[in-house]
Order: sequence, then C-alpha cells, then structure tokens
Amino acid sequence: MTPEVAGSSPVSHPKTHPKQVVGPFQVKVPVPMESGRIPRHWRETIGLILAACSAVLLLLAALQIARLNAEAGGDISMLARERVAIEYSRDLRTLFVDVEGFRRYLALHGDPHMDPAVRSKIDGEMRHLRALTVGPAQSLDVLISWQAVDHAWATARRGRRPSSGRATSVVVRRIEDLYAALEDKSGLMYDPYRNSQNLADIIFAKVPGAINEAAHSDLIAENAVRSGTITIAERNELAVLLHLTSSDYDLSTDGLSEVLADARSHDPSLRSAIDRTRADSAAYSRDGTAFRVLAGAAVRDRIHPAGDVAAIRRSAQQALAAASRVNDDLLGIFDRSLVRRSYIEKLRDRYLYAALLFAATFLVGTLLFVAEVLVRRERDALRQVQREAARLSAELALQKADRALRLSEAQFRAVFEGAALGIAILDRAGTILDANAVFRGVFADDATSVLAGQEENFAELMRGERDLFEFEQHVLSGAGNEAWTDSTVSLVTDEAGEPLFAICTFRDVTQLRSNERRMLHDMMHDALTGLPNRLLFESELREQFERVKLAPDGLYAVLFIDLDRFKDINESLGREAGDFVLGQVAQRMRAAVEPLDVVGRLGSDEFAVLIRSISDVVHVELVARRMLAAMAKPIVLRDRSIFISPSIGIAVGSSAYDRAEDAMRDADIAMRYAKSGGGSGFALFDSKMYARSQKRLELTTDMRLAIDRNEFFMLYQPIVSLVDGSLCGCEALLRWNHPLDGLVLPNDFMPLAEKTGLAKPIGRFVVHAACTQLAAWKRSGAFSRRAFAMNVNISATELEDADFETMLLKTVRQSGVVPEDLTLEITESVVLETGTRTNAIVNRLRAHGFKVCIDDFGTGYSSLRYLQQFKVDTLKIDRSFVAGADGEVASEPIVRTLMTLAESFDVRVVAEGIETQVQRDVLRNAGCRYAQGFYFSHAVSPQELSAMYPEAFGKAPRPASA
Repeated sequence: MTPEVAGSSPVSHPKTHPKQVVGPFQVKVPVPMESGRIPRHWRETIGLILAACSAVLLLLAALQIARLNAEAGGDISMLARERVAIEYSRDLRTLFVDVEGFRRYLALHGDPHMDPAVRSKIDGEMRHLRALTVGPAQSLDVLISWQAVDHAWATARRGRRPSSGRATSVVVRRIEDLYAALEDKSGLMYDPYRNSQNLADIIFAKVPGAINEAAHSDLIAENAVRSGTITIAERNELAVLLHLTSSDYDLSTDGLSEVLADARSHDPSLRSAIDRTRADSAAYSRDGTAFRVLAGAAVRDRIHPAGDVAAIRRSAQQALAAASRVNDDLLGIFDRSLVRRSYIEKLRDRYLYAALLFAATFLVGTLLFVAEVLVRRERDALRQVQREAARLSAELALQKADRALRLSEAQFRAVFEGAALGIAILDRAGTILDANAVFRGVFADDATSVLAGQEENFAELMRGERDLFEFEQHVLSGAGNEAWTDSTVSLVTDEAGEPLFAICTFRDVTQLRSNERRMLHDMMHDALTGLPNRLLFESELREQFERVKLAPDGLYAVLFIDLDRFKDINESLGREAGDFVLGQVAQRMRAAVEPLDVVGRLGSDEFAVLIRSISDVVHVELVARRMLAAMAKPIVLRDRSIFISPSIGIAVGSSAYDRAEDAMRDADIAMRYAKSGGGSGFALFDSKMYARSQKRLELTTDMRLAIDRNEFFMLYQPIVSLVDGSLCGCEALLRWNHPLDGLVLPNDFMPLAEKTGLAKPIGRFVVHAACTQLAAWKRSGAFSRRAFAMNVNISATELEDADFETMLLKTVRQSGVVPEDLTLEITESVVLETGTRTNAIVNRLRAHGFKVCIDDFGTGYSSLRYLQQFKVDTLKIDRSFVAGADGEVASEPIVRTLMTLAESFDVRVVAEGIETQVQRDVLRNAGCRYAQGFYFSHAVSPQELSAMYPEAFGKAPRPASA
C-alpha cells in the first residue's frame, strides 16, 4: 500500500510534491491542505463544538423537562379526565343541593307530588347528568354509580311518605357514592400533584359532606323545635352530624392555604380569585360554626328542644350558600390549574422532542470528532512510517554507493565487453581508441565507416555545439552480411566543459527491420493463400484507377469470384479440408492470369482479380473461361475428389468511373447475377443489373416500412371436398399492397425477405392474421357442424427461430382458437432429418395439437423418407403433377402412386392446382378426397369466402335471383 494522506486522491494532484526516490523506497509527500475541502483540524474542531453545544442544550432541555414534569404531574389524558370530573361535579353539586332541599320538603310537607316544580327541576338536572354520563364523561367510567342514583331518584319521586323520605335519603347516599366514584375514576385521588389531591378532597368529599350534614342537621333541628320533642336516635344522629360539621366546615386542616399559595405562585392572574376564595373559605368556616352552635344550643343541648325555627333555617341556608361559594371558587381555581398543567405537559413534550434532536446532534458531533481524531492518529502514524522509510532508504543508499565504488571498475569492463550494444570510444579526430567485440564485429577498426556521412555532425559535437546526435546506417558487416544499425554518438567533457572524447553506441536493428517488412507483408496478404488481402487489393485497384484517369483510353477489369456451395465442404469435410481447397483454388487462379495482374482473397470463399490492361471485353471473357476451366478439374484430398465451381462477376473499368470502389461494387453485382443463374459461370456487368440491384434494395426498404404501415393483408383460398364440394378448410395466403407497384405476390418478395431477416416478422403477421380471422369466424357461428382447418405456410427461417414455438402458442391462446384448428404447411425445402432441431420443433408442435402438412409433395428427393421418419397429417400433391396441358392431368400414374403411398401411411391428401373439371374428375376417381385450385376459387377476402359458402359459415344460401 502506497503511503498517502487518508482521503486524498491516489492519482497525482497539482498541489502534490513529486515522488522522491531514495533507494528502493518511494516516499510521496502528502498535500498539507486539500483544495476545495474543509481542513481536517477544522472538521475536528467543528465536531467538538457541535458535540459540546448539543450536550449543553441537551442538559438544559433535560432540566427543563424535569421541572415541567414536576409541575405537570401527569399526562394529557389524565388531566383531561380530571377536567371532565370538575365540570361534572358542578352539575352534581346543584343536583345534590336540590335533592337535599327535596328531602327537607318531604320531611316538612309530606306528599312528594304536592310540589311538581321541585321534582321537575330535579328531573331536568337528572336528564342533564345522564347525558353527561353517556357523553363527555363516558371516559370516567361512572355509569354504574350514576345508574344507582337514577334508580334511587325514580323510586323516591313516585313514592309516598314516609317511604319517599327514606328513598330520598338513599338518593343522597348514592350521590355521595357518585362523588367518591368521580374522584376515584378520574384519577384525582391518585394525582401525583399533592395540592391537586387536597383540592379534590375538599371538592369531592369535604364540601359535599358539609352540604349533607348542614341540610340534614337543619331538617332534624327544625322538626325537633316545631314538635318540641326529639327521639334519642334523632338526638344522637344530630350530635354526630354537628360533630362532623365542625370538621367539614374547617378547611384549615386540608392544606388550603398551601394550595392557594401554590396556585398564586404559578398563576399571578388568579390573585383576585384567590383573595375571594380566602374570604369565602373564612365565611364558610364562620357560617358553619354559627349553624353548629345555634343548632346545638336549640336542640342537642336541651331536654326539650326550643328556639327560633326561622333563625335555625336562616343559619343553615347561610352555611349551605357558603359551601356552594367555596365549592365554585375551588372548582374555578382547580380548573385553571388543570389548564395550566395541560399546557405545561404539552410544553414538556416539545422540550422532549428538542432533547431528542440535541441528542442526535451530540451523537453526530461526537462521531465526527472521534473519527477525525482517529484519522489524525493514523495520519501521524503514517508520517512516522514515511520518515522511518526515508531514513532506512538513505542508509541503504549509502551502503550501495560504497559497494558500487568498489565494483565499478569490474562492472564497467564486464558491461563494456559483454554488452549487446556495440560500444566504441572515439577521440576528437574520430579515431577509435577502444571498442568492444560487438562493435568490431561490424566495423572492425574502420572509424571512417562508422561516421560515414556524419562528419559535420561529429564536428559540431566536438565543438560543444550539441551533446549528441543519432542516425541509422545500412552497412555490410565484416563477414559481408547486410546489417542495419541505430547509432548514437554522445560527448564526454571535463569539469570545465571542454570536450574530451566521444562514445559511439549502436544497436543492431536488422531483425527489427526484417520483422517490420514481414509484418507489413502479413498485414497486406492473406495468411492462408499468400494472396493480397482486401486492403492491398483495393490499394492496387485505386492505383490502377489513378493511372487510367491519366490515360483516358486505358481499360482494366475487375473479376469478383465466389465459390458455389463452398459451405457444404466445410460442414461435411471440416474446416481443414476447406482451407486446403482454398489454397488449391488460389494457385489455379494465379496460374490463369498474367504475372502483372493481381489476384486477391477478400474473405472466406470470395476472391477478386484485377486485370491491369486489356484491349477489349473479349480478353476478359477469355480470362474468365480459363478460370472456369481451371476450377473444373477435381481437387484430390485423401483419396477423395472434390469439384469446385465458381460464380464470376466482371466489371470493365474505365475513366467513366468516379471511384475505384464502384468497379468492385459492379463486379459484385454481376457475380450475384451469375450465381442466381445456377452458378458455375460468369456474367458481365451492365446497367440493367445495377437497376435490378437497386430495385432489390428499394424492395427491402419498402418491406420494412410495409410492416409498420400495415400494407400486408391476407386472402384465403378454399380447400373443398371432392365428394360433395363442401368447404372443409382454407389456405391463408399473404399479399402486399405496394403503394407504387400495386399488388405484389409472395414469390416476388419472400425470397428476398428470407435473405434480409424480414421473413420472421412477416411470418408472425401471417400467423396472427390467420388466427384472428379464424377466431372471428368461430365467434360468428361458422363451422359449428363440420371440421374446418386453417392452413398457414411456415418457412424454414421461421422454424429456425428460437422464439417461434412460444410465439405460435401465445398467438393461438390470445386469439381464442385451439392448436387443432391450425395446419402448418412446410415445404420439402425444409430438411427434416431425424434428430435435427427442426425435427424436434415440429414434433413438439404436433404434441401441442397443431397439424403438419408437407407442401409440394413429390418434388423433393426425400419425400418418402419424410413419411418414414415423420408423422405428418396431410400431403399436398404438387400442381406440377396435376395441372397438365389442355386441362388434362399432367401425370395420372404418379398421382395414383402418391395416393397409394399416402393411403398406406394413413395420411390425408390434398391436390392443389386443379383448374378444370377433367382434372377434378380424374383425381376424384383416383381416390383423392380434398382439392384446391382456381377451378374452385382464387384466393379471396374473408367476406367473399363466406358469401361463396354460406352453409359453412352458418348463413342461409342466397336465392338465385338475389
């Protein structure tokens, strides 16, 4: 690992010092400051500051959270329940007071039905509390306690004295139970805030108890004074109530002062409310004490009660009113306290979120600081290693220098004598003072030959005008061999800079020059045949073209030669045999032309010949015939005779050509014309060939556009039964609606499509269109009572497509037909040998349910072998056996033989090309059941086909007059 500053680029940097080489080590001095980036010590400082600041903020946030948590004393949901309980207690207090008044009324007046206003008021308050219980106060879970109150009131309001009085007392107890349930379920009894517990005790226990005790004591005292007697039980009950009144009307023992002081410290705006509460609490204690003294003096402390009933009633009313005021004051303060605590709780949550952010920032700053500290330590350690490496390198260099001084003389002599370079020392006059064996082997002691042609350069060197000069020499060595040397003459000076002598060194580059010539030859010639390759041939052609431009009357010719069916030799005999054949062909071509002519191999089995000078076209044709005659002789390879035939295209060049490459193009066009005629011949280029070539190119381009422009369409030729003439199938036939040429048949464009790779997309269009049309016919109700086959032609190119099987199955599935509806027509040009890939694909297609038909049966040399090796469903007898002269059958014996063969293999036979009634009758008598041809119908559109056979398409036949 090369020692570098961490984070710096491993490539050289404009601000990086160069490597300093000391001995075997290389020390790279790192850049102290990285351009465009924050310095590392600043990153460390930033990380430290970030961590420190976030730590301080985190501590402050934690302290604030602790303080706010202490002030809040609960979560948001608990405080919300407490506020609901406070609101609930206001309405419950009103009900409590009214029920106590109702109980007093019953005790004094008797029948509860005599005061409907009181009952109606209590009923309204009951309905209001019932709505609160099942509504906003539902979270308090006091429904059971409230139902007890509701049931007790229902009993009390419909009873009569004395049962209604007892029932009303039950209502009072149930309300007191509801108060206790409110304090318990709301959490006020367990509020972490002590002052809240004290307030809750006063509001939910002490004040309700004081109201009950004052009201009940007033009732007992009034009855006793009015009647002048009191029972022992009533006296004891009054004594207990007045005793409880002394404690419940005294708020000094419940920490009220601390509660009010705490509320004032937290909320200064409560000052007036707290002062009012202090005054009301003093009146509450005073009025309660006054009532207790008055009732005790009039009833409890007398044997026979006596006193002013109105004064007792008035004192009780003042005590009850004081209790209500204190209750309202405390409820208001408590509610304000709960609002403040809820706000504090929300504020605490905000501080908590801030604390989390500060904690994350602290973690990032700490990680940044620690990472930079670790990097700095690693960098310091790396620098220490670099310094130690430099020191060791210096020591090692000193040791090596010492050894070098001791060995320099011996090494110099060893190098001087054993060097592969020629070395000589020349004096100021150019005389050789010393030379090694390599130098003497080439130049001997002849200094003149060393500096031959370089005298002026040597003089400038000795004058100190230059330090060295270089040159290359072609010389003859002492042994008389040719040699090439690459020489350098350098100057040696003294301390004052005066020339002392010169050192001449040379490198023998003879082999290098030889290799260069061989590489140039290999680059321009074919490695197998030794002939010029395409590059050299085209270069020679361009030179000839330039010469002809200077002599307009001059002519030359280009022959483009391609071997016919050469691929069969490679595939059957192997590539080694093919190379041997190419070598023999090259020799025969070279022997068939003049020495000045150029024969080149362009690639594979393509050759070209440049005939440099010709007098007329006849001369070129003679050369072509000589080549054909030379190639006609067999080539013997391992007791096997191989016959080769070429296709030769000839283009005669003249000054009329604009480019030399045009002659090559025209010769190629003529060769292809010769090959299309069966090969083994020659063709002379003319303008019609070029036009046909252009036409093929245009047709190829138009075919590519036709696929996108939807110019292809399908026609359908019926396949009929020879028994009854009914429709039993059809063959889907492709047509091209060319925008300029009109209707184009497949024979005119499909061979070109197979050569240019367009057969696959066109074949997919045919399959898709045929399946779509068949599906449309079936959806319309056609062929419901008979079998119907859609024949689709499949080319060899499509069967060789790896995606053909998948495409066919997908198309059938998407169109809504089944494989059994399609018959795939395969021509005998498709080689269906057992074990080949095509064989396997066809077998898989038959396994999927597709039917297979051999088209043009009888024209191929292996038709019978197809029937032996292949399971096919249908044979189509080729029209060459059916359509004869004058409407007769061309070969009735062959047709009957083919029918017999098909019958023995249990294969369906369709005769195609029937054009006359005579042909139909002969084939029907021969046993053929299915036929196709112009006699029945040309290829027609789907609408025309359905109109011709309405019964097959589920339609009623038209009347004759229609």
